[in-house]
Amino acid sequence: MGYDDLVRCFSCDGGLRRWEPDDNPWIEHCRWFPTCPYAIEVKGEQFIAMVLAASHDVNEDTGAASGQTTNPAMNVLTAKSPVVQAILDEHRATIVEMMGFDENDFEEAVLELKKRDATTSVVDILEIIEINKDRKAKEEEYKILKEENPYELNRRLKNFLICCVCDKNEANALFLPCAHHNTCVKCSEAITTCPSCNRPVKQTIKTYMG
Repeated sequence: MGYDDLVRCFSCDGGLRRWEPDDNPWIEHCRWFPTCPYAIEVKGEQFIAMVLAASHDVNEDTGAASGQTTNPAMNVLTAKSPVVQAILDEHRATIVEMMGFDENDFEEAVLELKKRDATTSVVDILEIIEINKDRKAKEEEYKILKEENPYELNRRLKNFLICCVCDKNEANALFLPCAHHNTCVKCSEAITTCPSCNRPVKQTIKTYMG
């Protein structure tokens, strides 16, 4: 859902805007929000890792994820800002002392939530801590993939977006209940068992990539 060209994911609440004509929604979403549960379920960890590897150099050049939507007034916050310190003081005893989470991870999560202008309950903070752990794990994956030849990496990434049956059309059929997304609608008409996991296909949904 969104307004103008601003769209927001129903699953992870990640926002993207300023779209270019050739942007691919899946690639852009996985690039900026690699821990999105829906993206992980539909596209898989390997696809996300390859997206991150392919975009790593771009991220270093820009220094930030320009497509992500944050509150500009919050971007100047640091861990020493009074509003951040107040939240840290409020929840430190519970999250760090009682639950044993790392102080740096705790501070990082609170700062990220405040920059998003989001709520900062204990549950919110714990969720961001876990998301950040997953993100760091994926960073290790794409450090390995980054060593791969760029041409080969882009070829493999493109293969994830092309139908695995005809190897020609865009993959735009989502199988349920397994949620695999690697065939086109035309080829899916003759498929009763998912080619990725061999589970029976109970429903096929056409997806739109923009």
